[in-house]
Amino acid sequence: MNWSKQGAALLSVFSNITLTLGKVVVGIATGSVSILSEAIHSGIDLVASLIALFSVRFSDQPADQDHPYGHGKIENVSGVVEGLLIFIAAGWIVGESVHKLRHGGELESLGLGVLIMGFSAVVNTLVSSLLYRVARRTNSVALEADAAHLRTDVYTSAGVFAAIGAIFSAHEIWDVHLDFLDPIIAMGVAAFILGVAWRITRKSFVPLLDARAVAEEKQIQEILAQYRGRVSHFHQMRTRRSGSTLHVDLHMGLPGERQLAEAHALSHELKARIQQALPQAQVLIHVEPPAGPGGVRLDQECECRGQMLVAENGFEVKRLELDPAQQVPGHQHPDCSIRWLVVKGEALVIRGRTESRLGPGEEIEIPAGQVCSLSNPGPERLVLVEILVKSPRSQSP
Repeated sequence: MNWSKQGAALLSVFSNITLTLGKVVVGIATGSVSILSEAIHSGIDLVASLIALFSVRFSDQPADQDHPYGHGKIENVSGVVEGLLIFIAAGWIVGESVHKLRHGGELESLGLGVLIMGFSAVVNTLVSSLLYRVARRTNSVALEADAAHLRTDVYTSAGVFAAIGAIFSAHEIWDVHLDFLDPIIAMGVAAFILGVAWRITRKSFVPLLDARAVAEEKQIQEILAQYRGRVSHFHQMRTRRSGSTLHVDLHMGLPGERQLAEAHALSHELKARIQQALPQAQVLIHVEPPAGPGGVRLDQECECRGQMLVAENGFEVKRLELDPAQQVPGHQHPDCSIRWLVVKGEALVIRGRTESRLGPGEEIEIPAGQVCSLSNPGPERLVLVEILVKSPRSQSP
């Protein structure tokens, strides 16, 4: 059965209502702060599932006049809110645990506590697995955050189940009271869900800053490489996420004189290829005439992004950027010398058998006709200035 996003969110709401009520009743009956902490955890899961239900319903609405890019970012906002709620729940659990350690207290009806914790772990295992499947299929940030909430409940419920079972067994079999373990277990639950809260908040918040979709950009670069010969260059590619939607825009330069209809057809073909690989992508392609400004030509087999700064009197000055592990493969310019000046990051230049590593402020000159390659071996983006000087002979008419 293929569950819809709204159907999966509704199931999460109903399961969390049931588990929250059950844990509250059993926690009060037993006096266990670890079970009550799990009740608070499930209560936060309930709020999170309600937020997820609202966000998936709202984010699926089509773009309108006031929201021309759609409503996808509501899923990211909901993910941030859910993460903050988990931080609050963890703080409450720690406070109650410290209070219980200082003032003590006896546990009662522990058999009932063992049952509710075991039941909670089983139910949330099933529901969170379903939510993860739907989230992966629909690329829903909100459902993924909701699934992460329930999966943490599985682990913490299983831990409390084992601990309460141990306390119960020690009391019934050996008449040994281990009630002091209850608040310690609760603090372990709090520490665990704090880590989950940080991961959810970070993953949901970063797209709100319109950060690049690095993994998807690599997929797009592989598709663009297949258009060598038909396209002269690509540049100014930008990506950002809005909920489950990926927005892509780039500039495409065409060689020679092309008819408008032909250029239009080629851009639609490329758009379809990208959307086939990334079904949630919205793609905008700007078509340019040959040698568009700042373009990196595909016949150079470059993986870098470039921007032309100056091109006159036999000089070309470009700003180049390479992501970590990207490279410009070995090539040569028979009629041009090249100078690379590193602005940011680290560059590895190979000339024949000679390797040179350059840092910010350092530069290297490549004579005309010498084969060379350029790569980024460092952990951060490489930014450099390329100065290309054509020989007087190549400029003569």
